Amino acid sequence: MPPTRSRSQKTSRRSSLRFPLELPARVRWVEDNQTRTLDTQTKNISSSGLYLLTDTQNQPGARIEFEVKLPAAIVKGAGVVLRGKGHLVRRDELEGNRVGLAAVIDQYQIFSEDSTAGDSPA
Repeated sequence: MPPTRSRSQKTSRRSSLRFPLELPARVRWVEDNQTRTLDTQTKNISSSGLYLLTDTQNQPGARIEFEVKLPAAIVKGAGVVLRGKGHLVRRDELEGNRVGLAAVIDQYQIFSEDSTAGDSPA
């Protein structure tokens, strides 16, 4: 009989609490020597990763750059932009040709929304 995991063992893999936040996101990656950009949204975010809803064909292992807008209501002040780099660790096939992509955040910076107005995303 194969070993089974208890519920606590399954959830203990996650090192940080996930927040169910559906926020606008922009993702950038290199494919066939070209930089691709996609406007999409998050499903949830933690301090160590994010889950994106998309329709792209990216696969685990792909390196990404991302930008997520956190509205003033969430950060209790002026809106901010979370900008960083990461890599995909999981791809989930969802309903309606949608894809869920789990990414680990490798590095990030937080900017005020006003300070990023002229900057290129990610």
